[in-house]
Amino acid sequence: MKGVILAGGRGTRLKPLTDQIPKPMLPIAGVPCLAHGLAHLAAHGIRDIVMLVHYLNHQMKAYFQDGSKYGMRITYVQEDAPLGTAGSLKAAERYLDEPFVVMSGDVLTTISIQEAIVFHKRQNSLMTMLTKRVKNGQNYGVVQTGPNHRVVAFREKPTEDKTREVLVNTGLYVMDPFVLSYIPKGSAVDLGKDVIPYLVDRKLDIFALEGSGYWRDIGSFHDYLQANNDVNSGSVPSFVGRPSLLSHD
Repeated sequence: MKGVILAGGRGTRLKPLTDQIPKPMLPIAGVPCLAHGLAHLAAHGIRDIVMLVHYLNHQMKAYFQDGSKYGMRITYVQEDAPLGTAGSLKAAERYLDEPFVVMSGDVLTTISIQEAIVFHKRQNSLMTMLTKRVKNGQNYGVVQTGPNHRVVAFREKPTEDKTREVLVNTGLYVMDPFVLSYIPKGSAVDLGKDVIPYLVDRKLDIFALEGSGYWRDIGSFHDYLQANNDVNSGSVPSFVGRPSLLSHD
């Protein structure tokens, strides 16, 4: 199964850090956040990677190259203009002819990818999103599930109920390539704002699995600093913190 990395965003909430460095390349324990994500995919046997890039993409290409020194194969799909998380997936459609895993390049996690793949196949799902339970969902996509883990409602970054515990989208998915048929070509389209609500409203086979393990989106200064503290303190398992994949000459 292929892995798709969403790594094209500008990381505006982390400016000025991201003025010169793309968010996925911000260091965590001395290596780019994106390297931790690739290590996690590799630990689950996913080594054929499609990386969707735009902002300061030359830094990612120079660091990871074709992936061979890490035992991976990386294919880059470069956006000439920002296309959003869904639009960039559509641009990579020619590489995605079987179910694939999607991961954001700015996430640090130990959530089991294999568990999600097994669940996805068992449910015969069009899209399976991995979720985590948090107390404030205003910076995430909030997921409501019904019987058998089916997603019955999805709201992107709601402002109400800031203290209520909710399930949120982690930016980790297993997708059937048929999802791409719902995304217009060449348009700036977002998974959370546009595609997922559209699919859910039409009662298509969208399921959510609450992942066990560590997860943190480094999109804010607080979360970026906390991710570094978590890895440096050893509270994140070592296969994410310092696997052999992360050595870089």
